Amino acid sequence: MVSNIRTQLVNGSPWTNFAELEQWLRGHRQSAKTGPLLDLRVTEDGLELVAELPGFKAEDVELTIHREVLTLKGHREEPEAKRYFLRERPTGEFERSLRLPFPVDEAGVQASFENGLLTAKLPPRAEDQPRRIELNS
Repeated sequence: MVSNIRTQLVNGSPWTNFAELEQWLRGHRQSAKTGPLLDLRVTEDGLELVAELPGFKAEDVELTIHREVLTLKGHREEPEAKRYFLRERPTGEFERSLRLPFPVDEAGVQASFENGLLTAKLPPRAEDQPRRIELNS
């Protein structure tokens, strides 16, 4: 990426790859390709997921768990206005998957969506929790 920009600066117009440079400079910012920003916290009760989804409706978001992989999918429609002076809000489809640090009780997952924040509580699977064994004497 950087060498490509250097080549353009030396061999041609510096504006040729301006869009590529802008994308590179944004770095970790949210995009339609990477999906929303997430926090996954370990709590006393398992895991807690918080995803930022401003401007989304609950029916446009899907949260699934299969084995130890959590997947978050969504879709934001293209606004009516086609001409922009500045456009930073992504539209279209996104999908993010991440491997959970331990198996969760899929039936016990509780999720809510309020004010653009998706919050999900993911309890550990019962058979994967430590079990105290009584010692006979």
